[in-house]
Amino acid sequence: MSRSADRSVRDPGRLHVRATWLKAVAEDDTAGGRALSYAPQGPLWISAEPGRASETVRAGRPCLVRPWTVRCRFTDPHPAPGDRLTAPGHVLDLRAVLDPTGRRLWLAIDAEEICAP
Repeated sequence: MSRSADRSVRDPGRLHVRATWLKAVAEDDTAGGRALSYAPQGPLWISAEPGRASETVRAGRPCLVRPWTVRCRFTDPHPAPGDRLTAPGHVLDLRAVLDPTGRRLWLAIDAEEICAP
């Protein structure tokens, strides 16, 4: 279950960060392969809380990974795992997107931010 699924969005004023939703799109590259890029889908008002960062190694280089708990109103279509949200100063990779109540009111999103040390 998602870390953010246990909290609801009762007050619209809590959705105070304007983010841009970027949809993951695989496109042909010039070498005959596929390249992953991100196409803007539109703005979302979100509530985002950072978690505690941890160290890891990705592609042979040390980096910090910070988990984020994000909540937003339900939209159709809505963000999916693999998409990104950009907020002022942050790029968040979406790992899990849940509709915890099943009533299509709000989304609980687990995301992570990759930070250089």
